[in-house]
Amino acid sequence: MPGLFAHVAEHAPLYRALLCDEGSARMINHLLHCIALAARISRGLADDAPAAGADHFAETPHDPVDAFLAGAVLGTVIDWLSRDCPGTPDEIGATIWPYALACAEVPAGPTG
Repeated sequence: MPGLFAHVAEHAPLYRALLCDEGSARMINHLLHCIALAARISRGLADDAPAAGADHFAETPHDPVDAFLAGAVLGTVIDWLSRDCPGTPDEIGATIWPYALACAEVPAGPTG
């Protein structure tokens, strides 16, 4: 997870423009879907993940745990950017990592 925050910090002006006050709901939704898919793959549920180039949202089974993790991670990124990136990427990643792990251990939710 520190890699994500290092990437965001390196490109902070761009991510601020895309995600913060004047940002784009379309971009936020796209990132939520991408992070949810990454969570699904990380949780070992990649067998039903869409093929590369597919419409990830339409073809990915619904799972509330994936959605929760995506929202939590992206919410942390947006809050961090809005506050001018206090703390290092490693510190932020290490702070939220135990919570992400705890959620990732939850069995897959219902699909539908």
